[in-house]
Amino acid sequence: MSMAFLQSSQDFVRALKAQPDPPSPGGPTKIEIAEQAWANSGFYVPSKGEVIADWILTRLLKEKDKETSLNPILDERYWRLLHSILDNSTLDGVATNSWLTQLLHRIPLGPVIGAFLLNLHTSKTPGALISQFAGCVALLWPISSQRMNVEGLQESFGAFLHCTSYEGLRKVGILLTNSYRSSFSNSSSKKKPHQMFLQKYLSIWLQAVSTTEAQDVRQAILLAGVDVIFNLEVLRHEQSTKANPAIIASLQILANQDSSLLHKSLPTLFSHYVQTCTRHRGALFSQGSHNHTRIPLDKPRETAMVFFSSILNLVGDSEDVSAWEARFALLEIVDRENLFNPDQSSSSSVMNGLLKLCLRGLEGGCKEIQNSTPTSTVIQCMSVVTKVDYDLISPILPEILPKLLQISSSDETHLNFLELLLSYHIKTRTVDDFFTSVLSAISSQIAPQNSLQAQYQLFSSSSLMHPTFLKSLARATRDFMTESQCLVMTQHVSKVTKDTWDQVHDALSAASKSAKKTKKSASVADKDIDGLNDKIPSEDGVLRAISYTLVARFASVILSSLPTQALSTSTLESVRTALLEFREDFVPHAVSKTLKTLKNSNADSLESWGFEITLAANLRLLYAFDVSRNLELPLNGDGKMTGRLTELLEKKDEVLPELMVEVFRTLFYHLSVHLPIAHEEAIEHLMEYLGTHFSSSHSRWSSYAHSLSKDKTGRSNAALAILFMILERWLPQLDHFASKDQLSGFLQMVTDIDPEAPEIQSPTELWPKHLLSVIFHSAQFWEFRNIRDGFLELIDQNTAFITSRRFPSKSNRRPSSSNTLPSEPVSTFRFLLLCPLEYLTWSLIVELMKRAMAADEMVSCALLEHDVNRRHLMEQLILFRVFMKRTHTYASSGGLELPKQGGHQLVLRLLEDLPSLGDDATGVQKSFETATLDLIEVYLVRLLKASKIDGPEEMLEVLSSFRKSTIAINNCTLLFGCFGRLVDILGRDFATTGSVHEDVLVDLNNFHQEKSLAELPNILAIMKADFAVGDLGPGIELLSRHHTLLRLKKWLDNKERSSAKPNLLGEKLIAKAMQALNSHSRQDSHLFHLSISLFGVLLQELEYRVGPEDMQHLEVIVAAYIFLSEGIPSEGVKELDIYLSTFGKQMNAADYDYLLSFIAQAVVASSTEPSLHHRHLVHLASLLLRNHPSHSLIHIQKFATKCLGIFVNSPGFVEGDAELRTEVLLMVVQYCSDQQAALRIQDTSLIFLLIAKCLAPCPAAKHDIFTSINVFHGLISILTTLIRLRRDLVTLCLPHLGMILQRLICCTKGCRPNLGAKQTSLVMGTLPKWISASEPLGTEAAKALARLLESLTVKSTIRTISSSNQTDYHQKAESLSKPFSKHAAYVLKAHIEAMNDPLCILTLDVRKELRPGLFALCGMMSEHGRDTLMVSGGFGDGGKTVLKAVWQDWEATRYTGKG
Repeated sequence: MSMAFLQSSQDFVRALKAQPDPPSPGGPTKIEIAEQAWANSGFYVPSKGEVIADWILTRLLKEKDKETSLNPILDERYWRLLHSILDNSTLDGVATNSWLTQLLHRIPLGPVIGAFLLNLHTSKTPGALISQFAGCVALLWPISSQRMNVEGLQESFGAFLHCTSYEGLRKVGILLTNSYRSSFSNSSSKKKPHQMFLQKYLSIWLQAVSTTEAQDVRQAILLAGVDVIFNLEVLRHEQSTKANPAIIASLQILANQDSSLLHKSLPTLFSHYVQTCTRHRGALFSQGSHNHTRIPLDKPRETAMVFFSSILNLVGDSEDVSAWEARFALLEIVDRENLFNPDQSSSSSVMNGLLKLCLRGLEGGCKEIQNSTPTSTVIQCMSVVTKVDYDLISPILPEILPKLLQISSSDETHLNFLELLLSYHIKTRTVDDFFTSVLSAISSQIAPQNSLQAQYQLFSSSSLMHPTFLKSLARATRDFMTESQCLVMTQHVSKVTKDTWDQVHDALSAASKSAKKTKKSASVADKDIDGLNDKIPSEDGVLRAISYTLVARFASVILSSLPTQALSTSTLESVRTALLEFREDFVPHAVSKTLKTLKNSNADSLESWGFEITLAANLRLLYAFDVSRNLELPLNGDGKMTGRLTELLEKKDEVLPELMVEVFRTLFYHLSVHLPIAHEEAIEHLMEYLGTHFSSSHSRWSSYAHSLSKDKTGRSNAALAILFMILERWLPQLDHFASKDQLSGFLQMVTDIDPEAPEIQSPTELWPKHLLSVIFHSAQFWEFRNIRDGFLELIDQNTAFITSRRFPSKSNRRPSSSNTLPSEPVSTFRFLLLCPLEYLTWSLIVELMKRAMAADEMVSCALLEHDVNRRHLMEQLILFRVFMKRTHTYASSGGLELPKQGGHQLVLRLLEDLPSLGDDATGVQKSFETATLDLIEVYLVRLLKASKIDGPEEMLEVLSSFRKSTIAINNCTLLFGCFGRLVDILGRDFATTGSVHEDVLVDLNNFHQEKSLAELPNILAIMKADFAVGDLGPGIELLSRHHTLLRLKKWLDNKERSSAKPNLLGEKLIAKAMQALNSHSRQDSHLFHLSISLFGVLLQELEYRVGPEDMQHLEVIVAAYIFLSEGIPSEGVKELDIYLSTFGKQMNAADYDYLLSFIAQAVVASSTEPSLHHRHLVHLASLLLRNHPSHSLIHIQKFATKCLGIFVNSPGFVEGDAELRTEVLLMVVQYCSDQQAALRIQDTSLIFLLIAKCLAPCPAAKHDIFTSINVFHGLISILTTLIRLRRDLVTLCLPHLGMILQRLICCTKGCRPNLGAKQTSLVMGTLPKWISASEPLGTEAAKALARLLESLTVKSTIRTISSSNQTDYHQKAESLSKPFSKHAAYVLKAHIEAMNDPLCILTLDVRKELRPGLFALCGMMSEHGRDTLMVSGGFGDGGKTVLKAVWQDWEATRYTGKG
């Protein structure tokens, strides 16, 4: 039917213009007719493409509003046909644009695009539709957009905002957005588009900015909206009329609809508003002759703060997470742009209002409603306000600190806020004021929200009591407290501590007496401390006790850190007098009084708990005084107090665990300083407490003493804390004073800890397994004779259960219950893996080796049973086998000889067990295989070495057993692994013929022939397999075995026992694998691993290629490596590199030379346009340069020089792909560092030329999007290596070096913020291609450059080929300092010019990191050189100021020979 419409051009046009569709009932539709007409090249219609395109665009425009099913705009056929027409550059000899321009002038494209984008979400197959649509728009839009006004472009832009999630529309979106921005910027009237944008598109624009993932699209959309919202015309009108910005009203409407979107968007809007006001401050805030000179700087900030106040009002008093995050982001902008002016009352009132909200937020955190109040974000807001102006936060600090005390948090934001407060007082030398504020906060009475115990936990875990903050307080006291503050602070802290104690003791004593008088018949002794009634009269006393613990902790930090060494004699005497009075009169008195009260109190009463926490606080305070190195107070041994503490241990199960930790620490400290104490009784109490409460499986400690509650869990955790404290600090006292039985019990307790406990969840928690690292990684533990002897005796006792036994064959072994091992020997061997074997006696090591062999056999027999935990038993086998392997390694490294008896029997048994044990699919399978193969490898080495001396019988027996076991080798991974280990041993340790017995060689040769014949059918079968389908797992194992057989044959051939030439199938197989990879029909790990195995086979087959085949095979290797590197993941490429590394070292010199020449030719062949495979070629070249055969220096030099010439003469290697550029530099770095002796003067010239090309300025339009920091570090590494190792070559190129250093210093500068496009282009035109304007080099780059400049002054010797001569050993170490002194001024001049460039900036951090390098340059120059540079450098006043500052800083730090 459609052919009727294609009879003539008139019929065709008439069919397209007909009203109904299809034109004939039951016939083809118009689009089908048009498709057939376009596809039929024999059907002639004048301007056929124009006719069809006109019809398509007209229909799309007219029917764009139809429903989805009838709408042609969502029909892929229309767009596909239109795209096909537009793709033709000429139609009937007429250029497309000649009629397309006229067509688009008649038919507007904007409504069509808008309708498509708005209705795209209704399409069921948007992917293919978008592809055709994007192709059409790319060709039509540049022509159509020229005739569209701003309103039309705005509609198209607004429609695209609904479709930013479609990846295929990325280029379309950028086209629409750029056209809209350009048209709007050139528009004479911007008010109407501005109003329309705020009314219709603001919400969807903000949504698109926050959700678009493509960075370039998001940035384009953002800048387009910012240009409209904050255009200069609107801002000037608002500034002149003093009206509120129009966007505020629109944002207020949005706040009522979607507050979370508003909160997310406000920081972005505010940031761009500030940037716009700063950029256009000359036009917005013009100054006349009557204006103050500071107006251009202050007015933009004032205006920005007014806008800040307005958008902050939009957030309101909301306290949800998004609101606080918005406030924090807004405050960061205020801080970053330095907007706040304390002289402006409006700005201060805004900040004060915000701080009131912060106080309310902290109040919510205190009431434990942190899910609704993000306390961390509130603290971050206050931190920013503190950085903006501390005077804002200072008046409310007394309200903030008590609230922080009521928030249990060790969050970094809390600590950072406190550090900010402390750093301000350090700078102003008013740390005493801050200490007073903190002391006032922690000593104040705060009503409890929950139980008193919970209150104590809450206060003690707050940020004010965090160890990190307390360390900062101690450092501030020691380093920054002035002499006049020391005595006053000492007296004040002492007085507050004493007064608080008096209140505590009086209140608790009164409550205790009252409780005794009113005691009922029902005793409270049976009540748990956590269930106490908090409403008894003692509540006030316990609250004061809680405050006292905090005050005592604070006092211990401050008073023990006083800077006594920096005080004058008179002040020091006064301070020491006050401290001695406090320490000798108050603290012991408080301890004794509390002990006396506790002795007669009810252990479970609330008053007793209050006395216990105060006693623990006092003991901590006393210990801090005793161990303080600053104070060095005389010892004060109070025997009566020590005796009472020892008596308290008798009630250890009733005492608060926190107090027990402090009591034991005090007693052991007294032992360490030889104060009188009943040490036998104290250690006995320690062992009883640990033995009763310590649990290796349940004990966990948060490392905070306040967390040790008075219950079973608390006592268990306290036992762990005490054990850790003893091992960490008091082990010498335990070794000296403990009896043999006590030491034995203590060590047994340690060995009961399971080192395989679950992973630790919290990094601050202490687990029992941590104690093992403390013990076995401590040399001190092993140097204590009593402890070491006790530990060795314990090892012998715990493993004595295992006796040496004969090793019957597998057929004679039977399952038996006697094969089960008790837990003690297993745990002991587990600990032996952590122990240094050097501390074990040799006789014990030999005995443990025999017992490990016997235990291994017992467990292997147990595995024969059916109903056993195979995973558990295999873990035990891993344990014993790792121990045996480790023992062999230790013996061989120390020149010791283990007994040979039973070695080959163990190997025989392992070989027999491999098939039955290697098929277990448990989680420990891989570890089991590794441990077993490692042990077999150790014994195989011993047997092979012994075969030459003691005869080959044992080794032949092992080989015979191995050959029998290979019947199942296709199904046993372990047997195959053992075979590979045997070949590895032969190639690594037995390179000469005479190192292995003749009979062993014969047996190995026979084994190879048998195995090769057995594998041949399988190898031939894999040739017929289809790599694109099927299971490749067996093929991978087969090829791995074939690879190992080829290695064995190579070793046998080297021993002059050549067998028949193997089947060389590597080239054909690798071609099949490459074909499967290229087809993309299968991309899985099996195909990748198969390809890697084939590559290994391909390398091994080179040994059997001769003549032209040899060269052809090398070319195939290169081609396969390049192809596989592009087709497999990076992990697979690393495996290819490992194969090549071994292969390169084993090649002969002729093959190595040809391979390098072929790679060089491949690079030259297409060097004009380097592609992706060039990166892999360069990597291959680098790999072969690093892993080369011996006697190949001449080939290395020739190849390296040729490659350097190619890199220099081919711009693509320097200006092309970033990854290729990085790979080139890595190759040069490696060559300079690994082959520095091979460098020649022509190499140095080429290297300097390559570096100069990398640092050459590039037009701004051609710069990379992201900065390649690896390029900079590569250049630095090359220069550093040359300067340090080949000073002789660098001396000949000093002018080149000076120019390169100038360019490197120039690279450290960046564009100033808010530069215009032309200014940015001017700056970027002076920088190399790999530096981006948005990402300047940072501190790491500056630090590396400084180290390079310093290396010029470092003395070193020259590394050359002749350096091995005797005369060169005594060459004098010199530096380039003197030769380079003539060029140092020009390098320093480059830094001064960068600093003095008005368009550039060197950040403070970069300048700090550069200082050592600049000082090195100053050290090379004389004062005459400095004066010459000052006069002839061409600097202005700014440049001279910079030079003077640098020189003065250098003179202040240089060594003058004095002191």
